[in-house]
Amino acid sequence: MKYPFFLLFMMLSVFGFSQKSKVDLKAIEKSLKNPDSPYNYDKLIFKYKGYPKSLDSIESQYLYYGRNFRNDKVQTSDEGFKNLAEAFKQGNFSDCVKQGKALYDKDPTNLDILLILLRAYDSLKDGSNFMHHLNQFRSLTDGIKSSGDGCLKKQLISSILWATNIFC
Repeated sequence: MKYPFFLLFMMLSVFGFSQKSKVDLKAIEKSLKNPDSPYNYDKLIFKYKGYPKSLDSIESQYLYYGRNFRNDKVQTSDEGFKNLAEAFKQGNFSDCVKQGKALYDKDPTNLDILLILLRAYDSLKDGSNFMHHLNQFRSLTDGIKSSGDGCLKKQLISSILWATNIFC
């Protein structure tokens, strides 16, 4: 009789502690705007642009989800992004890189821009820029994957596949 209760207790404790917490957007917003916070947006962007592999999963989460509180985001409906997508579809990769860098400077955590830049650098055989932006992309997607339940990972993968199919 003691054994089933012990087994039940062990299962509850293991499954209870394995649950991941949801992303606290209010805490992220507060930390990103606080200049003394280790998760200040400018500090994270500096680290992200310079050496993206040095970001841990929490910093990546703050950086990605902090996009929600920025006013200078690039939307897919913006004219600049439409021009970038058109240059990519036409196979004009040097122009694509030029336009992509301009948009990247405005919104470096935009996954759509990163994907287009990755494909353009790959087509131009520019290995160093390709690897740098790939590390940035991996850092952001790893932060997203580590921040939620299993459904978020499936949504992320389907979003990435959708974006790559559109621009192919």
